[in-house]
Amino acid sequence: MEITVIGTGRAALAPERATIHLTAGFEGADKAQVVRRTTDLVNALSAELTRLREHESRPTTWSAVLPIGTRSWRPWSDKGTVLPMRYAASSRVQVKFRDFRALSGFADAWGGLEGVTLGHVEWTLTEATRKETDERVRAEAVVDARERAQVYATAAGGGVVRCVQIADPGLLILPALETGKPRELPPGQTETLNFVVLGDLRPEYRFDLKLSSLPARTVLVRIPDMTVAQAQRDAQQASFAQKVLNYISAPQQVERFKILSEEQTRAEIAGFAKSTFAERIPGLPEGGQ
Repeated sequence: MEITVIGTGRAALAPERATIHLTAGFEGADKAQVVRRTTDLVNALSAELTRLREHESRPTTWSAVLPIGTRSWRPWSDKGTVLPMRYAASSRVQVKFRDFRALSGFADAWGGLEGVTLGHVEWTLTEATRKETDERVRAEAVVDARERAQVYATAAGGGVVRCVQIADPGLLILPALETGKPRELPPGQTETLNFVVLGDLRPEYRFDLKLSSLPARTVLVRIPDMTVAQAQRDAQQASFAQKVLNYISAPQQVERFKILSEEQTRAEIAGFAKSTFAERIPGLPEGGQ
């Protein structure tokens, strides 16, 4: 008996770092003046970041001032006439604070200046805390999944459960590698692992890969373009739904469903959907189907 469950682990921590995003720049009809004002503002902002970085309390840990970019456009009036050319120059700035009081003072002082636009604040943990917490909640998720699976197995009359495959939420690896029975490949040969994403798409997934001759490594699987990936998934789902609809609405099936009970009809439709999934993704466990 194969049981697929999702285990969860949670942690709530106070942020340790805050990265503020802001833009410095001007626009106007005089290109030279726009560039000059923007350059002066960016230089003043850079000097302030240097002061913060060299301050005894070291309130910041990192900052970046991107090169000044320019653009121009010719606006139109509400009467449809072409107006004089407009020019804009700006630089994007990011500053990471460890001292949140200093962050508040910085935002208050610079947010009120002409030419400065405050963006969002990104709250994060230090890498060490994130790694330690990540490992802890993952372990909690595995324990939770095992307990859930054991409840199902006991209710179904099974014995003690044994983990066969563990993956990030929504990620299955095919072919499944059974715990304690590593795949042996002759020298010079390779094997392809397919990643099957279940549920909502996420930009990144990770899993641990263990090889007998090498240390365990964490492998990251990234979706480079979420928009394209979601469009492809939507198209696949629409195609699958259409196939099921064609099956249900076929004249011979309509007549067949008339003599079946509601429960039998649901079971037959579910069986067709399951077999269709199996054709699309060979080797997909029942829980994934």
